[in-house]
Amino acid sequence: MRNHFSVFIFLGVILITSSQAAEVSLGELMLVATGVGDAAADEGGYSKSEGAARITDDTQKACGLYNYLKSFEPAKKRIDAVTLAKNFCFASFPEEQRFGLALEGQANLKGYGKAASTLARKNFASFKRDEALTRQDILSRSSQAAVVKGKKSGSFGNGACMGIAPLAGMKGFHDLEVTKLNQTAKEIAEITHNHPDGTASAQAMAMAMHYIVSQKKQGKNISADLALEYVKTNVSSFNIGRCCNVLLTLKKRSFPFDELNRLSPDYKESRRLPVLRGTWGPNSVITAIYLALNSLAEHNNQMQLLKTVEEHCNDVDTIGAMSLSLRVLIDDGFDDSIDDDQITKVIRQIPAFLEINNDVGSYRKR
Repeated sequence: MRNHFSVFIFLGVILITSSQAAEVSLGELMLVATGVGDAAADEGGYSKSEGAARITDDTQKACGLYNYLKSFEPAKKRIDAVTLAKNFCFASFPEEQRFGLALEGQANLKGYGKAASTLARKNFASFKRDEALTRQDILSRSSQAAVVKGKKSGSFGNGACMGIAPLAGMKGFHDLEVTKLNQTAKEIAEITHNHPDGTASAQAMAMAMHYIVSQKKQGKNISADLALEYVKTNVSSFNIGRCCNVLLTLKKRSFPFDELNRLSPDYKESRRLPVLRGTWGPNSVITAIYLALNSLAEHNNQMQLLKTVEEHCNDVDTIGAMSLSLRVLIDDGFDDSIDDDQITKVIRQIPAFLEINNDVGSYRKR
């Protein structure tokens, strides 16, 4: 959509007015949607409470991906692991725009788990020393970042799929073949979560977005069941398939949080919760997809979707960030249930060097 300008010359002064705000890109929209879903939960609940509405690691990671994807063309090349790792640990960001994270400290980064903090600090230190890292160096570190059953392993956590929504704004996203998109999502996830469940959860989120974009392009209806079938068909993962099956057989039963929790490899009966625990990548992303698309069938607005996430999930900010970004992708922008103030607070926390559109109206449903 082009901007239209009117030019008036009066007493030698040229006045230029714009009839509309600059159009927001899909990448910007997905970045801010991630932030709104993330930050609203971090206030303590999706209740429009007044507060700082702080973005967390979900949005911070999305910023790193957004910055990398601005110049990336998947049809021509693969993900550069070293450059993306530099973005994910914010070494490529201006020093004063690294979200206030103590990347040179020893304590866990605020809002990050131990494994993610250690990996980010290790990579950051290497980049600061100008070490000549290779792709293999990055992947090797990621494959040893977590500890599973007493052994070093890549992480299977939902950090792999959080913050990946800006991928929908990547050049040529809607025209990518499934095989290429799966490869790209895997290459993004393995920078920080080099584990089959981690990379598969990122692929599931990518496939959900691909399904939505494809259906919209063809003018077809969008449904939760068809989206899960699309993900199950196109992501070669036993655990993604199992999580899809739980929700595909849901019918009118209550939300099956206990069934989904029990699929997780770190499930313990002593830590049983009355909601989805939401730390494992596969059950987190499949839940996010289901809740986002099922909200259409229930005629819920975007804030009602977020409150449903809050009702059913423990890791509310991550699942909320993914769910809202999917719903905003469907709706082509934020609906009126999301306040201007919520969007503004997020935009103000996005690093200035990313130069995203700061006009709130541009992010509204078209």
